[in-house]
Amino acid sequence: MAHLHRFYIAPETPTSAEIVLPEEEARHALRVARLRHGARVVLFDGRGRELTGTLCPEGRRDATVLIESEHAVPRPSPTLTIAPAWLHRDKPVEELIRRGTELGVDRFLFFPSARSERPPKPRGKWLRVAIEAGKQCGSLWLPEFMMMDGLDAVLAEARGDVLIADMRGAPHPLSECLTGADAILLVGPEGDFTDDELRLSREKGAKSIGLGQHTFRSEVAAVVGATLISYEWGRLGRKAGE
Repeated sequence: MAHLHRFYIAPETPTSAEIVLPEEEARHALRVARLRHGARVVLFDGRGRELTGTLCPEGRRDATVLIESEHAVPRPSPTLTIAPAWLHRDKPVEELIRRGTELGVDRFLFFPSARSERPPKPRGKWLRVAIEAGKQCGSLWLPEFMMMDGLDAVLAEARGDVLIADMRGAPHPLSECLTGADAILLVGPEGDFTDDELRLSREKGAKSIGLGQHTFRSEVAAVVGATLISYEWGRLGRKAGE
């Protein structure tokens, strides 16, 4: 179905023989993609549900999809959570969400660290960015976003393997840190974590991992970390020796 145009519907949309496209999706279908009556399309709700059907334009602005088939895909397991400390600007946050969605990140937990300057602004645009990325990559699951009170709250929420991107000290080999359980990756702000934050994380069982020899911006470090974890889980390419 990769060649079919994909459109987003809210998770609470009930399945029926006909589904009305949301206004923004209908506008994209009719004015941007310029689809005509009878075009086959795919609908997804970001929670694993996918429906295939044919488009029926109703005037110049509205459209209905006649549903032909439906299937659901369970959330991939294990799950990956990225916990980035507040970044300084909105654009890097959006870029992180875009790339994280493409890599299959399940949750983003944003939190203030000692060297954070200002909180990100949770906006509807975050979901929109994730939707566009989901359309592009074909993912049926979109990430969730949570604003946490601090590192303590993130660590209390953490389950499974807790990892922290750290350029200092001797990092653990990533392959030895992943047990097959859910994983969460902590990423510091511009200026990195403080010694106290690193100590707290390690006391809670976090293991430091390295991301190579280069110094990355925070949002890039998060994407690199998510990529490496996904690769170790066998979700990207083929692992050495396979």
